[in-house]
Amino acid sequence: MTKKERIRCLIERKPVDRLPGDIWLSNRATEKLVREWSVTPEELMERLDNHLVMVCQLDNHKAWEESSSLELALRYGFFHFEKEKNVIFDDWGIGWDISHEGIYGVHHPLRDSDDLGSLTVPDPGDSRLFERASQIKAKYENEYCITGVQDLTIFERACALRGFDNFLVDLKINRQFAVKLLDCLTEYEVELAHQFVQLGVDLAFTGADFGTQNGLILSLDDWKFFILPRLQRVWEVYKSAHVPIMHHSCGHIMDIIPSLISMGCDILNPIQHVMSPQELKKRFGKEVVFFGGIDTQQLLPFGTPEAIEKEVKRYIDILGDGGRYIVSPDQCLMSDVPAPNIFALVQAIETHGQITS
Repeated sequence: MTKKERIRCLIERKPVDRLPGDIWLSNRATEKLVREWSVTPEELMERLDNHLVMVCQLDNHKAWEESSSLELALRYGFFHFEKEKNVIFDDWGIGWDISHEGIYGVHHPLRDSDDLGSLTVPDPGDSRLFERASQIKAKYENEYCITGVQDLTIFERACALRGFDNFLVDLKINRQFAVKLLDCLTEYEVELAHQFVQLGVDLAFTGADFGTQNGLILSLDDWKFFILPRLQRVWEVYKSAHVPIMHHSCGHIMDIIPSLISMGCDILNPIQHVMSPQELKKRFGKEVVFFGGIDTQQLLPFGTPEAIEKEVKRYIDILGDGGRYIVSPDQCLMSDVPAPNIFALVQAIETHGQITS
């Protein structure tokens, strides 16, 4: 069974030989493991036993994580880098600080203006955008599940353009502008989804964080009014092409999971440990594949290998019952996670992820 087949079987509720794992690393964590384990980046992917290969358009910030993609993106002018500030500006005009592990927005082109006429919307049909994605797909598509990454989907891009605080205020007192901005972004994302379908991805990944540690960022009513119908339009592109969907949302999002499932979500990521795995399994275990769960806030950076193995087994016993679980940390691993702990994670997935008849 190939890794691609294993993921497809999980989605289609067919038996698998073992539970798949997938471990995402920051650039610094990758460099650290390559050095400490004396492997190449490609050998590292094999050693982690990852099942997904992520591809994105060249103007996606995920392109910065792969040197060949970044080189092309800079050459084509999809980004420009202000080296003295350690800030990369994307083709929306959003400035991203890259001086830390991870990124965060520091320049928001609509922060001081609600004039959409001043916003330049990139062309998702630019033929150059998927040049590198096509090369990666051709290299890995026989073995791996090729996953099209369409993150910062609608809500998060609106926050990045306007500023998080400004946009949350807009949703309450400047609702007409908020609707126009969200509709503009939805049209872009719908066309981008068509491009991923044309590329031939095996799985669609949409990403927008709707949760805090304790609940939703928006009220449930606001989420259903502003976000649900627009995200559904994007998903309909994939569903009409029979491409399954994985949605990523950090935080405690229990209240919107029923809606995500009814909209067509096949895989839910990263199911952070702030949500009870028992409740998730009881309420949604027959309807969706779970992906994630292993704590990255305390356990993986500060725990022992023994504690990590115990927690992996616990999550597999709960969420893996019935075989619909992709074993993974509940976030991308940073360089503060010791290499022995990552090794323990890989070993625990291999040991306890076997399916016995």
